[in-house]
Amino acid sequence: MSEHSITHISDTALMTAGCRALETERPDGWICDPLAARVAGERGLAIIRALPGMQVMCFGVGMRSRILDVLLVEEIPARGVRTVLSAGAGLDTRPWRITLPPSLRWIEADLGPILEYKREALAGAEPNCRVEQMVVDLVDADARARLFGESGEGPSMLITEGLLMYLPGAVIESIATEAAAAGVRYWLLDVSTSAMSAATRMREYKDIQAMRAVDHLEGEDILEAATRAGWRDIASRTYARDGMKLVPPARLEAIVKARAAAKPGELPPPPPPTDPSGVHLFEFNPSGSRSS
Repeated sequence: MSEHSITHISDTALMTAGCRALETERPDGWICDPLAARVAGERGLAIIRALPGMQVMCFGVGMRSRILDVLLVEEIPARGVRTVLSAGAGLDTRPWRITLPPSLRWIEADLGPILEYKREALAGAEPNCRVEQMVVDLVDADARARLFGESGEGPSMLITEGLLMYLPGAVIESIATEAAAAGVRYWLLDVSTSAMSAATRMREYKDIQAMRAVDHLEGEDILEAATRAGWRDIASRTYARDGMKLVPPARLEAIVKARAAAKPGELPPPPPPTDPSGVHLFEFNPSGSRSS
């Protein structure tokens, strides 16, 4: 096995941490995550540096991370959220690096080996809220029930950052219905539509695509599944509309050049300005009505 091969779903967490580490090194980076290099380790940095179009991947992960950071800092206190269920938490370091209420209960749910690795990598680091870990395989219905059962009293929020694109469609449908039935009030998720995936040439990342379930859903289908289950979009930040407003012109020009250099020839068309790819905050709404 090559040091930079993605051979297990947990390797995508290392890759994402590597992206955050490289963004942190940039003077014009999207985020500052002083713990990213620590959790990515040599393997995570090797994985991201070996990817074709590395700059494009770091740009995308950095934008997603920045938008999620902003929404969490704004919405957790505004909505009175008392418990966060971070499903597929991977190597996320938000409890250690963003401003959160000290009384907030933040539950990291993921496979056992990635949680154990993370505990060791972050030994000695003090989080800004109450952090717990729970071993959960999200494909398993009983494991999901245990996680959603921890939503507790008061408003709770489910986070599925960088997760849903890998799961079977039926599991996503189950998450949407089961979380609501268990009393989870808010759901913060990110999606990338088929148009955005084409524009960013995601299908050319063969190792990443191999980690996706055969019956995975595209971003537009994930949003439809959430809406059908009674979730209402109450706050969203899209990449095409909101994210691009934050990009320094020189960085955007460099990304366009890097994207073109990844495969010489005609560039795929960009998604339309109305493309919903981005980060969406849903609230459970039993009537199932759409937001205006």
